Amino acid sequence: MELKQPRALTGRFALICGTIVLAAGIALYSGSRQNSLDDLRTMAERNNVALTQAFSNAIWPKYAGFIKSARTLDAAMLRSHPTTARLREDTIQQMRGLAVLKVKIYDLAGLTAFSTEAS
Repeated sequence: MELKQPRALTGRFALICGTIVLAAGIALYSGSRQNSLDDLRTMAERNNVALTQAFSNAIWPKYAGFIKSARTLDAAMLRSHPTTARLREDTIQQMRGLAVLKVKIYDLAGLTAFSTEAS
């Protein structure tokens, strides 16, 4: 009977250690995955800020006056304004080769002064 007791203890020890190792592996995987997702999100945010700055550097000097005065125009006039067409062409030119779906430009009060989406 004494021989069965060490085997029973060895089995329990193996079961407990296996459970601990499995739990630690799951915890490490979850932590590593979350860390990777956070890093990817941070990198995407930085890239978006850099892309926005690049668009701003290319567009703002030429169209700042128009964007500032967009508040004085109603929606129909803003869409049909000749400067809007030129701004659209310049913006689409800047978007070529990039994974950009839509560009919106707001004035300081939050009005959408321009969007590549015509509606």
